[in-house]
Amino acid sequence: MRLEGQSKMGYYPTPDLQAKLIKTWLSGKNARLLDPCCGMGEALAEIAGALPGSQAYGIELSDTRAAEAANVLDHVLNTGFEYAVLTRGTFSAILLNPPYDGETETGSGTRLEERFLAETTPLLAAGGALIYIIPHARITEAVARHLAGWYEDLRCFHFAGEDYAAFKQVVIFGRKGTY
Repeated sequence: MRLEGQSKMGYYPTPDLQAKLIKTWLSGKNARLLDPCCGMGEALAEIAGALPGSQAYGIELSDTRAAEAANVLDHVLNTGFEYAVLTRGTFSAILLNPPYDGETETGSGTRLEERFLAETTPLLAAGGALIYIIPHARITEAVARHLAGWYEDLRCFHFAGEDYAAFKQVVIFGRKGTY
């Protein structure tokens, strides 16, 4: 990870406009939503607010950001996602805006956005919604194969407004299949 990203612990929040647009794609109530890289929790809180009776669960590595997230989310774990113990199939939606980097330190070469996608998929209930935010250039064959193998009704939209020019990111929506 570049030095700037390391200094922020990989934190690049979802822009406010994008969170407002994302929530228009979701419907329902009493949802259990997870953001495994929740930062200060604003994006997940915005989305959960559109789903009556929902509970928002966040995981955040930074102590400071986790404390901020605890003010707007129902439940926050202050730890790295890899250390959280979560039950498979318990979430109806996952907001996934992971750090973007390779894992050269471990020697695995697996990019973090691929690892987070693979490790959060089992946490979604069948029919659950994936909201995956990644740089457009990071839609690799591995990402595409994972999405096509596990999700139905896939849709991909680039960030709206000036955010796309600034970040070159897309939002991928998918519904986890029943397999």
